Amino acid sequence: KENDMTTIAGLISEVVDNIKDENVLLSVRKKVNELMEGHALFNY
Repeated sequence: KENDMTTIAGLISEVVDNIKDENVLLSVRKKVNELMEGHALFNY
């Protein structure tokens, strides 16, 4: 989980630093989707 938090913090920083750059936003969106593939939102 700690590695994921470091990655998430980096992605947030990347978005904040490039908030108007659509290419960066799309790239970060792809990275987030890849990161979350193995994690269920809810575990019932």
